[in-house]
Amino acid sequence: NFGDPDFNDGVVSVTTAEEAAAAVAKGGIVKVTAPIDLIDLSSLNAAMPLNLMLMAPVTKINIGTTLDDPTPITIEVADGVAFPKFNVNSYTESVRNLTIKGTPTSSQPLVGFRVTELGNNQPKAMTNVTLKGVHLDTKGVYMAHSNGTIIENMTIEDCNMTNLIEPGVSFQAGGAHGNVTIKNNTVSFAPNAASTANGLYLLGFTGPLTVTGNTIIGAPYHGIFVMANAKANLVTEAFANATTIISGNTIENPNRDGVKIENCIADMTVSNNIISAHDNGIRVKGFLADNTFTVTGNTINVQNMNAFTGEESWGILFVDSNSTAKPVINVYGNKKEGTTDYWFKLTGVTPAESSNYANPW
Repeated sequence: NFGDPDFNDGVVSVTTAEEAAAAVAKGGIVKVTAPIDLIDLSSLNAAMPLNLMLMAPVTKINIGTTLDDPTPITIEVADGVAFPKFNVNSYTESVRNLTIKGTPTSSQPLVGFRVTELGNNQPKAMTNVTLKGVHLDTKGVYMAHSNGTIIENMTIEDCNMTNLIEPGVSFQAGGAHGNVTIKNNTVSFAPNAASTANGLYLLGFTGPLTVTGNTIIGAPYHGIFVMANAKANLVTEAFANATTIISGNTIENPNRDGVKIENCIADMTVSNNIISAHDNGIRVKGFLADNTFTVTGNTINVQNMNAFTGEESWGILFVDSNSTAKPVINVYGNKKEGTTDYWFKLTGVTPAESSNYANPW
């Protein structure tokens, strides 16, 4: 049931680049039914939203725009059709109001969504961008920021990331990004994956981040790693709304921590996750502000913990050594599975008096 059956009337089928250019300029539903080398959506601002349905392969699609608020574009790739290379022509362009849809079990997966990869013309900004139901293989979603790319309102949802050799989702520090949601994805790794690959590698957020409902299997390093940007000149009011929620995820047997969070600077909640890790279940390291950190409702299985770092592994560990911050630390209502003497530790941190961690389990 490919596409929306309510919009069958007025569908335009195209077989050449020339036909595609004329059709996408008008908007509506455009089906590509024969291979095309290039479709250029640069600065497209059609009279109505565009739903570009790829029933045949397109080698490259230019998705950059110089417009601040272009007409929304959906690119939908049919099961078994190869994904195009998504391209930005210039550093002056941005990616805006774009949705890319696929089939999570497609036999022709996308080998990484890497518009911001080094060596490409990294966009100035990415706003209102969604990846939904895409099968990614070998490489995941990579958001580098050497060009200072601003990323805002991005959703990665219902994607199936298989045979990965690097993180399923990777946000690198250097840009400004927030209002990002990563939900209901499955992340699994190839035997030859880099030993430092995290399941989700999420650095430098200056706005809200929600990570929920994901299944992360066998990450070579941490299952989910979130780190705020510690540069003093970036510790500003921009972080005031940078609430992070990590909830309802299943994290199976990463080689290091199930969830690691470093340089906390905004309110964070880690709740209702199911974690089985080889090092710590949840590790929180370093505080940069008097934020509130809540850990509740998580189920942590310690049976596979093996003291990866040469020190004891903990179910839940808060540690700091160089901070004057006094965060509110609330740890309660978590569930134990397995046997260990090392369930909860808080060291080097001075919690606020209103904290609640007397009964973490």
